Amino acid sequence: MDTLAPAKVEEWIVETSYYAKYFVVSALLASVGVRSKNHACTAEFFEFLFRGSHPTLTADLKAARGKRVGAIYNAAMAGVDFKVLVPNTKVFVTDVEGIINGLRSTDIARLRSQLSGI
Repeated sequence: MDTLAPAKVEEWIVETSYYAKYFVVSALLASVGVRSKNHACTAEFFEFLFRGSHPTLTADLKAARGKRVGAIYNAAMAGVDFKVLVPNTKVFVTDVEGIINGLRSTDIARLRSQLSGI
């Protein structure tokens, strides 16, 4: 994203930001035993499991997905602040990596138990 910013390719910055968030969330879900290839389902699983403990992260992933769809398919760049987007993405990825690194077997068992009811 840092190399794309000077080239003024805003759509790709939005795309890269979203995919960085999507893939780190996919890694988190995989560490719990969830494999999802559907972007909407990935976001829903993430929200279902972590909205109570990480509401900002779950909302941020959904917002990033909306911005990506708007930028790529509708060429809608209104409301995208690139000075905020890039650092926000880095913080998001670091925060989710922190969740992954902090998961214990008891946490994984609890999260899997939550999933068994759906």
